[in-house]
Amino acid sequence: MRRLLIMWMLALTAAAVIPLLLAGAGESRAEAAFGTGEVSAAPGAARDADASGSPDGAAQSEPPPGAVELSAAGAGGTSAREAFGAGGSASAVQEADEPSRGEEAFAETEIGSGVGEPSPDTDGVPPRVPDAETVVRVLDGGATRLMPLADYLGGVVAAEMPPGFPEAALKAQAVAARSLVYYRMAHPKHSGADVCTDPGCCMAFGEATDVSRAAVAETDGAILVYDGEAAMAAFFSSSDGRTRSAEEVWGAAVPYLSGVASGENMAQNGHGVGMSQYGAREMALGGADWREILAWYYPGTEVT
Repeated sequence: MRRLLIMWMLALTAAAVIPLLLAGAGESRAEAAFGTGEVSAAPGAARDADASGSPDGAAQSEPPPGAVELSAAGAGGTSAREAFGAGGSASAVQEADEPSRGEEAFAETEIGSGVGEPSPDTDGVPPRVPDAETVVRVLDGGATRLMPLADYLGGVVAAEMPPGFPEAALKAQAVAARSLVYYRMAHPKHSGADVCTDPGCCMAFGEATDVSRAAVAETDGAILVYDGEAAMAAFFSSSDGRTRSAEEVWGAAVPYLSGVASGENMAQNGHGVGMSQYGAREMALGGADWREILAWYYPGTEVT
């Protein structure tokens, strides 16, 4: 009888202690997985974004990059052609109170999310290669088209900037767009494609013209690089006299997107980061060449 009583008491003790031991083991596994210091989020976990959609610590569009989209204005925003028309008239300008969907997407994706990590098979910036010898995979609707980079850029410049803009501004636009293509090749966003024709995601694309083809051909292969990599050469339509830094707009600093004075002094149209298309026009009218325009709007970068 006494033996039975002892066995019964041991059973009760085990029932109370074992769950506590199991709980402790679970906590140990968690510490092993996330570290014993500050607990970090598991890979792929959703992040909270602030009202601007910029990375918080960063939280972006992927800037809400997650997916989101590099806008028509060179990574988010309205292009000069969209805002002012092919003739370049400023009468159509409307000031927006909130960022466009493309801007929010750009921020997240480009500046602070895993989407921006280089692909495993990419090792820095490819050597300068003629556009006609570089094939770009373009997602157009539901199909992916292969085309020479020269043809793609001809369509982008035609869609992004009025043909009446000065030659130097058009060339600067061609180099900025080419840089974004190379940046996207290193930081893939689409599965099976480098870029797309949706202006709310990548860049606007249309029918190439003699003017746009010339701007591409006369800057053949040139891209902006920073610290050995293709630059994220964001651009937009017009500013109120200054561009904005990436940190100011998206919440994450990019050394060459620091914000500079811009001479057009118009209503801001677009996110305001990078090259102002109408600011480039003013610089070109003042005698600056395309290299000087790019050096001004993307300080610290170099042209390959």
